[in-house]
Amino acid sequence: MIDRSYLPFQSAREYQDTKMQKWMGFFLSEHASALSDDTNKVTYMSDLSLEKKLLLLSQVYAGQLRTRIQVIEKTSVFPTLEQYQV
Repeated sequence: MIDRSYLPFQSAREYQDTKMQKWMGFFLSEHASALSDDTNKVTYMSDLSLEKKLLLLSQVYAGQLRTRIQVIEKTSVFPTLEQYQV
């Protein structure tokens, strides 16, 4: 809070600016929505080469960072001949 005790008028000393409060509300709202956008972010790691994936994993390990790894097995909708070779 701003010290206005030096002002001669009581109304001026007790004035509270609401602009900053409104701005902080806006900032918090934008910050919360930005955080929710990050949690809904989809990355396609399968597009990366194996070397780039290993590089990212080593950076996470070296920096002692938290990460979430999800392994998705892709199955083919249309079987190929290679799957049924004996």
